[in-house]
Amino acid sequence: MFGLQATAEDDHKDLDDDALDQIEGEALIVVENPERYSPITVEMARRTLAMIHRLRRRTGPQFMMA
Repeated sequence: MFGLQATAEDDHKDLDDDALDQIEGEALIVVENPERYSPITVEMARRTLAMIHRLRRRTGPQFMMA
């Protein structure tokens, strides 16, 4: 869910802007169409969007390093 399959296939790549964009896009679809998804899925999408917002506010690439 929310891009996890795509990131799992790209073994050991950083969580870059392209990955965040993909995950954000999928989460937005869920949040904008809540009648199509279970309440828990909609809530997880909202939390995912909040997490992405926090990640993008940080300065520097240090948060991407594992």
